[in-house]
Formats: sequence, structure tokens, C-alpha cells
Amino acid sequence: MDTAFKINAMTLNFDESLLLLGNESGEMLLFDPNKLSVISRVQSNIGDIYAIASHPQLPLAATMGMDRNVSVWDLSVPDTPVLRSRFNLRRILPWNDMEPIPASPCQSQALCFHPKFPRLATRSANSGVVELDILSSSIKLIHCTRMHGSESVTTMRYPWTNSHHLLSAALGSVVLSEEGLIVQSWQVAKNNVHWFEPLGNDIYLVATDDRRILQFDLSKREVVVRGPVFTRDDLEHVHYNPTSERAFVVGFDRNVYEVNPYTCEPIGVVYQAPFKMRWFKTLTNEPDIAFIQCFDGGLYKIDLATCHCIKIYRKTPPALWTGCRFSNNSIALTGEGNEIVVLRPRFNKNSRIPVLERELTLSKGDIHSYTKVMVASSERTLWLGQTSGQLIRHVGGIATKVRDFNSAIRDICLTHTDDRVLVCLEQGEVHSIDPVSGKSLAIWCSEHNQPVWAMALRPNHNILAVAERAGNLIFLEPYQLQPLRKGPRGRRVKRMRWFNDDTLFYNEVDKLQRYSWSNDRSEDFVEACGNTIEDFTWNTEFSYLVLINYATDVVLCDLETGKKIYAGADQADYSKGVMFLDCDDSMSYPLDFITFGRSGTAHIFRVHNDKCVSLGAVFPNVLTQHYTLKKEST
Repeated sequence: MDTAFKINAMTLNFDESLLLLGNESGEMLLFDPNKLSVISRVQSNIGDIYAIASHPQLPLAATMGMDRNVSVWDLSVPDTPVLRSRFNLRRILPWNDMEPIPASPCQSQALCFHPKFPRLATRSANSGVVELDILSSSIKLIHCTRMHGSESVTTMRYPWTNSHHLLSAALGSVVLSEEGLIVQSWQVAKNNVHWFEPLGNDIYLVATDDRRILQFDLSKREVVVRGPVFTRDDLEHVHYNPTSERAFVVGFDRNVYEVNPYTCEPIGVVYQAPFKMRWFKTLTNEPDIAFIQCFDGGLYKIDLATCHCIKIYRKTPPALWTGCRFSNNSIALTGEGNEIVVLRPRFNKNSRIPVLERELTLSKGDIHSYTKVMVASSERTLWLGQTSGQLIRHVGGIATKVRDFNSAIRDICLTHTDDRVLVCLEQGEVHSIDPVSGKSLAIWCSEHNQPVWAMALRPNHNILAVAERAGNLIFLEPYQLQPLRKGPRGRRVKRMRWFNDDTLFYNEVDKLQRYSWSNDRSEDFVEACGNTIEDFTWNTEFSYLVLINYATDVVLCDLETGKKIYAGADQADYSKGVMFLDCDDSMSYPLDFITFGRSGTAHIFRVHNDKCVSLGAVFPNVLTQHYTLKKEST
């Protein structure tokens, strides 16, 4: 198992005889959709492929990779795809830029063929709209034009016409252009627009990170239906099957929703995936057969009529998601599957490089979901919060399911006497729970039904800070959950930690904020890091702060000023946690830390000469078991 095989992009070819996939190591894979097996694979790019497109009438496919190359393939013989041409987008700049705009990494899906002309549309490295002539074996640039300001272009669609009209989208904006000139533009959403799905007659369903879908009528040049907010996290994709006339929505809350394509309202959840999703397709001639691309790297074939999984293709390791210090010299890590792995660092003779050894493996008694958060009490009791909603207590080698909330648990805190367990939920609630009975002794609900993503209990344990997904910081009394204060606005707060009794650190998307309780004021502490901050930790003795983010970077900062000192590559896949080892061995180096996440590997870094030096993987494939679907068919 290797994260190199993680599937990032998916589409069907023009006659639905092939599934086309792009993976983390730059391969394009051609699959038999019936058997869900590999027909052929080719090296199309270097690094992740997040965009893959199929020509709507011809045996052609294209991929765009994080290497900023577009590759066009002839699929006439699926066993042996032939590379027609490759085009380097790194050197292409918009003609209308008045000043240099730097390139930025982006998981853009902006790639599409024109249905009637030999054209391919995509984005430049610095987010210009690009159109390419693919008539000959050598791709030629038609134009590169900036149409969405400095925002990243997220998706594109050629209407099925004889014109050269092109729809492109970015952060809430939609542009209709022709030959590089803007015909009209609209601001249709506050957040990213991810997809235009044709309904016919110039009408499109539009997927947005506003957590709703829109109906856009190109002939009328307006949004004609604006659906309600209904997903609990980012809405990535909308798909319409013309045979069944059913529409489906997927995103980061792990639910497959059926929606009414005309009112844009949700009908209900038709399938629950184990992990968040981006791509979803059904077959025109078998409309109950669906294919889902999950961020666990897998491909799932689903029967919508029976709501169960027919077959899975997955070659990635079980993901790590959370960790905590289990004792003075050991740490516990877990994620998907049933295992909690306790690791202890040791040192070889005449070496200061730690080696992590498996001390013991515990069972958590839940094989159907993954652990979002795990914390340890002073008595070596582990508390685990599952995406299934299960709250699990693990003590003395025995796992007990204390409570089922029927909503994903996002964070857990413990009072200093361990007499309350504080839990926040994706459904927008915070519970103060009796640790023995599991009964909720107090409940706080988000005023605007916002998911609650993170919490932090002040060191003196009299204030609980709570963060809504897209709302405010709320400060509560931890036992009765009575509001004490409404704090500043916050967006995508995934981690928050009290530095001391007055100072709270928390991320707001890709920045780290510093909040003062005494002044009731928040300020930028660490400037933008390029993508959402996933976790952070610090060392007070040497005044260092370490952050990891969704751009797979590790960032080193000064703890007193927040100034960035160094930024470099973390692991190939996203890390979810960072932790200093803090060994008490005489050979230990004081500032070694590990990152862990979707690669399934604990990776060690050393703060050295104001840099984060990679010492490599210290424990590959920590977990050995994937989660098991409840209705999995063999």
C-alpha cells in the first residue's frame, strides 16, 4: 500500500466504456467500469493529478497535474493509450497582467474539451484562463487571459454550441468569455464554484462551497434558482443523470444527497461514504450504478437502488488522524480501522536519531468509521470521537461505547478532574457529559446551526472556547455550558489551543490568530500559509512554533512574534497532526517532532539551524486495518 496510488480525479469517457482516473503519482488509469479493474496505466504527469477530462464525442482524454503540464491522450486502443502531446503551463502568463502575479498551488478542476472544435480549456500556473488548439500533434496556445482577478480558477465548461463561448469560475465568480474576451460576469456565490453540470437547454446546475446548488440559465444570463444550504461541509460536485432525471450532490460531509434538479432542494441522503468525496458519476444506461472517488484514495462502485457498495478499489494505507501523549515516553496514534497503536521512541548506541517502536496495539471496537479526535486523561484513559458519532472510552485494555450522537464528533476536551467529557459535533452542538453514564448534563446549540469544529479548555478549566465552522468563537462555562462571551468571527477553525490563561491560539483558514481574553481582541499572529492550517504545536523553552497545513507544508515560526522562519515540504499526502516527542532519554534531541496523517506514516523532523530538517519516516504504515463498510458486498 502506498499513497502514490491515491485516486484524486475521475470521469467517464464519451461512451461510458471506460473510467478514467488520475492519481497522486501522476498516473492516468483506464478502468473497466463493470469489473472495476485496471485496463492500462500511463505516466501522464509528475505529482498529483486533480483534473481529468474526456472528450464528449472522441476517444481523447486530458490530464492536468500539479506539475502544471497538460497531457492529451488518444484512447482509441484502451490497452495502449498514446500520448498525443504535452503542454507546459508554467511559462504561460496572462497577456493582460499589468504586474507579475505569482504562481500558486491549486487543486483546480479547470480542464475541459470543446465538444465541436479542437480546443481544450484550462488554467495557467497563476490562474489565467487558457485555451489551447489541439488540432495537430503539437498543442498551440490560443490565449491566456486573466478573468477572475487573483483568485484561483476552479472549474470550466464549454457550452454545447457552435460558438467559442466558455464558462469559467473562481471564488464565487462566473465569467462567460469568447476568444479571450469577457462577454459577461456574475457573482453567484460567496465561496468557490466547483462545477457546471448541464441539464439541457443552456441550463446548468452549479456546485458551490456555499453548501448549496444553483440553477444557472445561460440563455437568460442569470441564476434562476438558488437552493437552500443543506450540506454540513464543502459541496464539491453535482451530477445529473439524463435517463433517470435524478441529480446527486457530494462533498466533504461524507453524504451522497439526491436533490431536485429543478428546485435545487435536497430530497435525502441516498448513501453514506466512509470519507469525504469530490467526484461522483452514474451510468446513463444503468442509472442506479454510481462511482464515487473518496479522499481515502479509493474508488467505490455503488448500487443506488439497494444503497450498498458493490466493489472497492483501494491501494492506499489506512490513514492516521489523531494522536495524544499516552505516558511520559509514549504516544498513541489512531485513525481509520480498529487499531490504536502506542509507540515509544528509543535510541541506538551513539545516535541521537529516535526510532519509534510499537509498544502495544489496542482495539477500539469500531471498524466502520474513523477516529477524528483522541485525548488521554491523567489516568491513562483514552477518549475517542468517531465520525460515526460514537464516543468511546478505552481504559485497562477495554473499549466501551459510551454514547452514540448520530453525528460526527469533531473535538473532545476533558476537565482537569476528569469529571466531565466535553464533546462538539458536526450537527452544531456541544455536550457536557458524565464520563460514566454518557448522559448529557448540559447542551449548547449553535444559534445558526453551524457545525462546531474545534474546542479548547482554558488551563484553569473555567472557560471553554468553541469555534463554529463559519461563525463566531463562543466562550462557555464548561459544566453548564452557559455562554460567557461571543468572541470574534472565525472561518474553518480546525484547531484552537490556549497558550496561557489569557491567550488563545486558533487558525482562521490559513492564518493563525492570537486572541486575548482580557482585551477581547483577536489579531493576526502568523500570516497566510497558503492553505488551511491543520494543526500546530510549540516549545516554550526555545520559543518555536510549528504548523502543518493543507498545502502539505511544515512551517516554523518564532513563538513570541509569530514571524515565519522557515517553510518546507511535509509528506506527499496531507498530515493531520504534529507533535513534539519530548523524550526524557539522555540521547534525545529536544526539538524532534513527528507529523502524521493520510500517508499512514509517522514522519520525523528536527528543528535545526532555524529549519525543519526531515529525518525521514520513522514508522511506515502505523495502522494495518482499513475501515469496513457496514453494507459491503464481496
